[in-house]
Amino acid sequence: MSEVEETLNRIKTSVGVQGVVILSADGMPIRSTIADIAFTAQLAEQGTRLVSECRHHVRTMDKENDATFIRIRAGDKEYLIAIDALFTLIIIQDSDIC
Repeated sequence: MSEVEETLNRIKTSVGVQGVVILSADGMPIRSTIADIAFTAQLAEQGTRLVSECRHHVRTMDKENDATFIRIRAGDKEYLIAIDALFTLIIIQDSDIC
């Protein structure tokens, strides 16, 4: 098993994790642990838009900086978004666990 697979399995089996989605640099879903394809597509679209907006605002405040991580709590869920040049990792977890 590759290091990526091991890491993905470790994350998705953590207490409270409801889903993991990995997006390519252009926002296309590469891997998803979410069975609902429509929800994965919606999450990819909205997540890509959110990342773009956050990066824009961070660069507006400081041209030498960039957004690398976003954490959003919404209702009973928390969205953790790790941003990289090659991919974006989105983790959905139960907000009561954290």
